[in-house]
Amino acid sequence: RGEGSAQTSIQQGLCKAWVNYNGIGTPSVRDSFNHSSITDNATADHTITHTNAFSTATNYLAIGTGGYTANGDAGGHIGFDRIGSNGNEIVPTSTARRVTHQLEQGLDEQKYASLMFMGDLA
Repeated sequence: RGEGSAQTSIQQGLCKAWVNYNGIGTPSVRDSFNHSSITDNATADHTITHTNAFSTATNYLAIGTGGYTANGDAGGHIGFDRIGSNGNEIVPTSTARRVTHQLEQGLDEQKYASLMFMGDLA
């Protein structure tokens, strides 16, 4: 096995925050953990804020998936740390990540957005 104790390995492998929400119109959270708020920045463009901060702004992993868009498409993918309307970079913070719902043809809000965040908490 690798370095550290089994307990350390388990702790590092755990999801430290997650949220499942409906991103169509005004976002509405279905369920979450270590999540304090969601901000609707623009169409298919949201900011997810964590209750407890991560130890750094850039060394934590964000993973997301979406399904069934506002236009009836099967779904797309979730992009992180970009402004949805123009694609400019948004620097993440230890307490928030910018999220865009993306399809091949552009942005579209997704009814079933699920996000997970992994890394060390502060």
